[in-house]
Amino acid sequence: MFSVSNEFYKTAIVTIDDSPFKIDKLTEGSKFNFVTDTVFLMNLVRGDKSLHYLMDANGKEHFFIRNGSIFILLSCKRYLKRDETGGLVLIEDKRYIGQLMNYLQDCKFIQGKLTNVKYERKYLVKLFQAYYTCTGGKIDFQDKAYSKPFEIGAFAGVSMTKLKFSDAPAYLQDADYPTSYNISLGVFYNWIFPRHFGRISISNELHYISYKTEASYNSSERNVQTKLGLHYLQMNNMFRYKYPVKNATCFINAGISTGYGFSETNYKYEKSSFHGDSSGPIMWRGLTRLSLGVPIGIGIKYRKYSVEARYHYGLRKLESINGANNPGSQLTSLFLLLGYQF
Repeated sequence: MFSVSNEFYKTAIVTIDDSPFKIDKLTEGSKFNFVTDTVFLMNLVRGDKSLHYLMDANGKEHFFIRNGSIFILLSCKRYLKRDETGGLVLIEDKRYIGQLMNYLQDCKFIQGKLTNVKYERKYLVKLFQAYYTCTGGKIDFQDKAYSKPFEIGAFAGVSMTKLKFSDAPAYLQDADYPTSYNISLGVFYNWIFPRHFGRISISNELHYISYKTEASYNSSERNVQTKLGLHYLQMNNMFRYKYPVKNATCFINAGISTGYGFSETNYKYEKSSFHGDSSGPIMWRGLTRLSLGVPIGIGIKYRKYSVEARYHYGLRKLESINGANNPGSQLTSLFLLLGYQF
């Protein structure tokens, strides 16, 4: 036995069915065309009951069970047959079902499931998983390409958000808005790519974030106090790459975010030598609700727990400030997040 990229192979002399399998190549013959060949079998499940896999040079998939040192082909053949009207119908000889019933007879629970199991890699791996769960046996090795394809969980932490303006009135552009510290919450659904040892995934998050900040602007003629804030529900879609380090897993992720704001704070109070005191909203049409950005994060996961540091760069947003020419605001945020996988 030898391994390549955590996939285990064994040289074996086996019997395979060389019959056509593509729809446009099928014939009316129901007879199996067995041939003997020396091949490298890939081990999908290893234990007291094992499952092995071969894709031949024609792209046809074959599955094998093992009895001692002998590998036995799970036989399946598709062919055409004439019906009563003379038309051709597709027939599938599912002898593998009877073979599996006999091979996995220790578990009565899965016998009923066998009648519908498909001759496909993921379905057969799941069948063997169910068998070992039923019998309480130990799986020495399992094909990682068909392990759990997703992760679901929640996260919480703190956000640190900085607001800046450009091409805006001086009382906004020159004001020094302090960093806003807030609680951040979310849930995630990670879809794991079926290969690459589970290292690559797409992380999808529904993320609640908020900010609220205020600043003063002073000149010889006016004093302006402003308060700004917004709550967001944000969708983050990121590519994630994981790399194992001893008993933990390090990861990095990056992608795009889209969000929509609600419950705004939008207030200005001004004392002017010429116009007196006044108050009201800064943005007469309200804050820009649509949020677009680029999140980039790095973290580490141990068992079901994770810690991540993330930077979020908000794309430039146009606001609706009375008397200003195409003003824009920029939000940048740092997050420290703790996650838990269910």
